[in-house]
Amino acid sequence: MTESIPLSLQAFPKENNDKQSISYLIQRINDQKGSFRSITEESLEAEIQAGGPNGIDREDAIVEPTEEGEDGKQKEEDLSKAREEILKQIFQAKNESAQALDFVSLLLTTYSSGPAQSSMSPYLKQNLPLGILAGEVSQASRVSDADKLKQGLTSIGWRMHSLNKSVDTLLHSASRLEEEMERETRYWEQILAIKERGWSISRLPRERHTLAVRYGFAEAHADFRDRGLAALRRDAEGNVSLDRGIKSGGDRKLRVRILHQGEPIGSSMRGPHNGSEEAAVEKEILDARNSIFDEELHQELHREARSNLTNQGVRVVGSRVIIPYEADKQVELDLVPLEDNSDQSSTDGDFVANTIAISLRILLTRAHRQNLRNRSNMPPPLREQKPPRRIYDLLKPIVEWLQHRSNLEAVQNDLQQLKTILAAAQIYLSFDFQSNLTMIPNSEDKVASSKTLENLLESLIAPIESKVELRVLIGSPINIVIHTALQHYGTSFQISLEDPPNTGLEFPMYARCPDLPSLRTHLLNIISLMILQNLLLSARPSKVPWRAVNQNQSSIMRNRTAGWRDREMVSINVSLREIVLSWEREGYLDESSVWAWPREALGTEGEQESLLDVFKRL
Repeated sequence: MTESIPLSLQAFPKENNDKQSISYLIQRINDQKGSFRSITEESLEAEIQAGGPNGIDREDAIVEPTEEGEDGKQKEEDLSKAREEILKQIFQAKNESAQALDFVSLLLTTYSSGPAQSSMSPYLKQNLPLGILAGEVSQASRVSDADKLKQGLTSIGWRMHSLNKSVDTLLHSASRLEEEMERETRYWEQILAIKERGWSISRLPRERHTLAVRYGFAEAHADFRDRGLAALRRDAEGNVSLDRGIKSGGDRKLRVRILHQGEPIGSSMRGPHNGSEEAAVEKEILDARNSIFDEELHQELHREARSNLTNQGVRVVGSRVIIPYEADKQVELDLVPLEDNSDQSSTDGDFVANTIAISLRILLTRAHRQNLRNRSNMPPPLREQKPPRRIYDLLKPIVEWLQHRSNLEAVQNDLQQLKTILAAAQIYLSFDFQSNLTMIPNSEDKVASSKTLENLLESLIAPIESKVELRVLIGSPINIVIHTALQHYGTSFQISLEDPPNTGLEFPMYARCPDLPSLRTHLLNIISLMILQNLLLSARPSKVPWRAVNQNQSSIMRNRTAGWRDREMVSINVSLREIVLSWEREGYLDESSVWAWPREALGTEGEQESLLDVFKRL
């Protein structure tokens, strides 16, 4: 109760009894005199007689009660009585106000008992029944009947307006709820369709209330694996919107172009995924997956080109990777926007470009599988230094394939040209090719099984080898083996001959050629020897002592009829342009002693004899 009384009505504070305690006095003496050892009765008497340290006389040391002290006590008593009187009046006013409140509340219970009971005191509720008081208006109302009617109509109008507004609000809320249900239904139907397509749906790590789809590759590098997650948000119409974050710079694709003297003659074909209107979200997810896959592929191609393939002529120019192809062609690899259709016209080089593009994607898939196998195996012991990031062999099989394809086409062209030239001299040449040069199928073809895919991958990375078997006339078969492996310094050629007849000619039974020109030289030399062998077999029935002289693998026959001196000499020279037969007698050679096939080599026209007929006539 004293806490609610104002400060002006509270009593004066009493004296502090603690100041009269022994401990307080001892502390005060120590502060004034220092210690009890230096205090004696004589020193206290002398201090009192001298007036003390504070100039107090002995007579003043004893304080006697005065009239002013009695007046102070009287005033304190008067104030205490006044305080009690004020508190009594305050309590009386409070009691009267509570009684007035109970009176009004009891009166109101006649008309509305609910709100009135909340303000009644408990004593009144227990001792008096409700509604026992009533009131009347002693003066009549001044409002006329017309005004009362007008007020009633106004009240009814406002009530109808409020009811109509409430109905409109409820109808609007119902329509809005119906639209929200339609949007929510459409959103979850599309989410379910994405799930049924096989995509992995999960919660977004930092937004647990948001769904996300994982379209990236678990075995990709961390920079690309972390970007393979996108939120599936709902737009204003209820459709699923793919939110790939701020790192997405648009979908891109790997473009492979075949350049001839700087001009494109072929390009890989892969544009945006074609999908129906209902599968717009899936189309966007597929484009995002292909884009992130091609971006990782482009980065790995750059790493491999800078590290392992500089000795093969592979160059990195800005964002492009350039691979040499044939004599005057190049293969260019770069990243372009997905909507780029600048090179979509069909040309002859599209097959090679599409083959390279599909092969690179298959090889990166194989690298991902190897990462999965390595991660599934027992990990190696821990080391102080972190193992370096592995460089995938992606361009190496492509470079091998291009080199082998180029050399194989060159050998085919040489043999076809040689066949045409020999046919002009009525010398028949036949050849047969056997190669493991894998041609990657089109993207529309489906792989039958995982074993077929594994075999395809192994054939892509295995060394490439092709074999050619050719026959000239009735001679022994000539075998040519073309082997390409970058770890064995590129492409090598092997040429061999099986069991030639004993005609005095020394055939090169086996030769390893480091390049294509040396292979041409050995092949033309063996064919010349084959033709010479056939001429010797046709001349044996005659009694002309023709002998083949093999000097530095030259195709020469001599007629030794005068002892050691050569009377006649026939030489054969085979090239990719012509076959020349020359006859020399006693060191003399004129234009009439030279025959060439085809006839256009000598600039003459008309029917031409075969080489065997010319030799028999000689």
